[in-house]
Amino acid sequence: MFKKDYETAKEFSREFLPILKGIVKAKEIISFEDLDNESLPQIFDRYAGVDAITIDKTGIKGIALRTQYNMDAKTFTIRYKRSSGTKTEFQKRIEAIERGYIYPYLTCQCYYDKENHKLLSGAVCRTKDLYQYILDNIKVLETRKRVCPEGNSFLWVRFEDLKKMYNVFIIDL
Repeated sequence: MFKKDYETAKEFSREFLPILKGIVKAKEIISFEDLDNESLPQIFDRYAGVDAITIDKTGIKGIALRTQYNMDAKTFTIRYKRSSGTKTEFQKRIEAIERGYIYPYLTCQCYYDKENHKLLSGAVCRTKDLYQYILDNIKVLETRKRVCPEGNSFLWVRFEDLKKMYNVFIIDL
């Protein structure tokens, strides 16, 4: 039964997706039936910033994971501008939230001591809350952005500052 349903879905995809592409004016439509298991995680990471997923009895939620090494800033760090001018994590997430695209439901930031193989601190929050906080405080955050040697700039939000307004789970070891 599954094999028959799967083949029917593939046939439907082959015939209908080109029509759907024109209707929704999409650059590309990818049918999961046409993918091997290796490709799907890459697509979610590349296009939606989803690095992991949670699965429960109700559904699936995406998670963005960011790890920084050999420091413990206790901040969410978001790439704000690239020296090349290409879209950043900040621009992509705002666009996804505003336009209804897939984006990570949760954002996790952790700091890890590579040498001693030890988690130093971390936090988890709803992505929408983090980006709303950034938009609400953009003028202040822009004044303290970090610029790396390559010329890319990053905004940072203290775990504790975000926790004052939203639910944030903080791990501080």
